[in-house]
Amino acid sequence: MARQSLESWSQKYPGDIDAHGLMSGFTSQGVGRYEKAVEEGQKAIELAPSFSIAYANIAWAYVYQNRLSEAEAVLRKGSERRIDIVHFSLCRYMIAFLESDQAAMEREVTHRQAKLEAQGSFDHQEALTLAYQGRVKEANRVSDRAVNLARQAGLLERAAQFEGARAVWNALLEKRTEAKRSAATALSLYRSRDADYGPAFGLALLHDSEQAHKIQADFEKRYPEDTSVQFSYLPALRALEALNRGDPAKALEMTQTAVPYELGVPGTAYYTGAFFGALYPLYVRGLAYSRIGRRHEAAAEFQKILDHPGITQNDPIGPMARLQLARALSASGDRAKSAAAYKDLLAIWKDADPDVPVVQQAKAEFAKQQ
Repeated sequence: MARQSLESWSQKYPGDIDAHGLMSGFTSQGVGRYEKAVEEGQKAIELAPSFSIAYANIAWAYVYQNRLSEAEAVLRKGSERRIDIVHFSLCRYMIAFLESDQAAMEREVTHRQAKLEAQGSFDHQEALTLAYQGRVKEANRVSDRAVNLARQAGLLERAAQFEGARAVWNALLEKRTEAKRSAATALSLYRSRDADYGPAFGLALLHDSEQAHKIQADFEKRYPEDTSVQFSYLPALRALEALNRGDPAKALEMTQTAVPYELGVPGTAYYTGAFFGALYPLYVRGLAYSRIGRRHEAAAEFQKILDHPGITQNDPIGPMARLQLARALSASGDRAKSAAAYKDLLAIWKDADPDVPVVQQAKAEFAKQQ
């Protein structure tokens, strides 16, 4: 509906920058139409060469496609026009993460912290990266700082999203107490579409279906036409609920709703959000295939996640997908590829906390293949 309105708007008023600017952002990127986002962003820049958000939208659209050199070129072009906004630094940080350039990541963090304008965003990025690496204790400490900075700035929804992301990474890594604490804190801070998703997903991972189901029911009632809710959040939550009931076939069915826009970036993962939640329906679909015993299909879903690093970015769902891929390959009898996946995973987790249950499991499973 929003896309149709904007397209009509831009056709009727082709010189109106706002229509092109909006179409270059979440309206297109939320459904995976990244080329459309680039096209509309370029039209906006032609109309207003210093329109900062258009540069950011184009750069992120390129990142989501893993076209990092093109994203960097757009950011340079914006900087040449003396545009210096937080979203540029966040994008440069993410490009550096995807290129494994630790020095560049630290440079962006230092640059923005010195300006005191990111209001927790870079602390949250650091926390996500640490969680990605399995360094959960440190991730949680840094996340505390991110949440506090957001709260001090009066950004309660942002603080809740940061807590929601923390609930998810602790749940994925089977740190149950920490996950439940973060979920409860997030729900006490602020209630909204994107603030509620992290707690719901984390609690569902922990088999706390009652609270997760309440949030799911609220989503169904309040957001009947919302793209992120209908094509990402609800399919993942419904499928996890079915898995928790021991019905993987139903879980698999629930994830099919996500297929049309499954490579889109939902609200929680969009660059104005908390950078988590993308491709979660694929992850749950892979779990469902594994439970049914369809290992090859499971491996294909987890590989699809790994094939889109520009979308998952530093979300800990990335290494978890690698773990599930290794398990699916092992169960299917492809021990060589499974061992390679475990090896890649343990390289990511080389500095992980030794007491993280999932890390311990991965090391034990890999050792059995040697």
